[in-house]
Amino acid sequence: MAEGCPNIGRLGLPHGPSGEKVAVVAVDDCDTAVAVRFSSLVGNYSCAAQGTQSGSKKSLDLTGPLLLGGVPNLPEAFPVRNRQFVGCMRNLSVDGRNVDMASFIANNGTRAGCAAQRNFCDGTWCQNGGTCVSRWNTYICECPLRFGGKNCEQVMPHPQRFSGESLVSWSDLDITISVPWYLGLMFRTRKEDSVLMEATAGASSRLHLQILNNYVQFEVSHGPSDVASMSLSRSRVTDGEWHHLLIELKSAKEGKDIKYLAVMTLDYGLDQDTVQIGNQLPGLKMRSIVVGGVSEDKVTVRRGFRGCMQVRLSRGGHPQCRWSTCWFSVNE
Repeated sequence: MAEGCPNIGRLGLPHGPSGEKVAVVAVDDCDTAVAVRFSSLVGNYSCAAQGTQSGSKKSLDLTGPLLLGGVPNLPEAFPVRNRQFVGCMRNLSVDGRNVDMASFIANNGTRAGCAAQRNFCDGTWCQNGGTCVSRWNTYICECPLRFGGKNCEQVMPHPQRFSGESLVSWSDLDITISVPWYLGLMFRTRKEDSVLMEATAGASSRLHLQILNNYVQFEVSHGPSDVASMSLSRSRVTDGEWHHLLIELKSAKEGKDIKYLAVMTLDYGLDQDTVQIGNQLPGLKMRSIVVGGVSEDKVTVRRGFRGCMQVRLSRGGHPQCRWSTCWFSVNE
């Protein structure tokens, strides 16, 4: 936190101390000045953030203990959420001074050292020239152009490129929704808010897939008062990398009743969520599909997607087919 930094005038010259306290948070190898001032202008370069506070206090009065990895159970109205850290930490410093992490006054369940991370690329072969990258609890294959899938095993036609003011639409489709039913997407973007796809079925049913504040959200509605939605709020998808999204509509028996669910899975299991959607969709014929934005007049585009995308819908095939010929492709 920096306090008393000079005010900068319109000419870029300092003219006296500032009463603002500024806190800056940065991750990894980040150009903090660029990220704070120009992140929205250089393709969502959001590796740093800044907050300011004005007031008469000139310093922080930190009399409590320094906690690493979590906080104790706190009152419900306390402004800090209680979420525990799982992983390893090192190289702690405060005000430029290294802190001896073995000199703690209390230790609750941590231990020295960090076991070597498992190499998930051992015994895994990415196909078609793909490169394996080991992650915390899984692996990913970075695939060359025209290949995709968990192991780059699937041949992919060229994806569509969207400018933010373009979209692709289809109407009068010969597709009837029957469970299990699958929607597959591969996309890459840096735009924080946009519509990936919207589909209508029957008289008033709608499927709406969007990126909202950097995260994927899926919504099923059968009118303004009958809406089911879910979002994958743990995984930011506006990083410019390719992401795979699979949505499955399925049924599940609960006693004598049958309930219908939508399951959304990101990047082959990295994140997943489920929502109950009612029983209206099965048997409905799809009326339209719009990819890349929303348009009422088929001329102007609202919340347009900017990036590259490939979309596939199944006619009831198995999710293992994914991008193979058992899927109906909306961009072929």
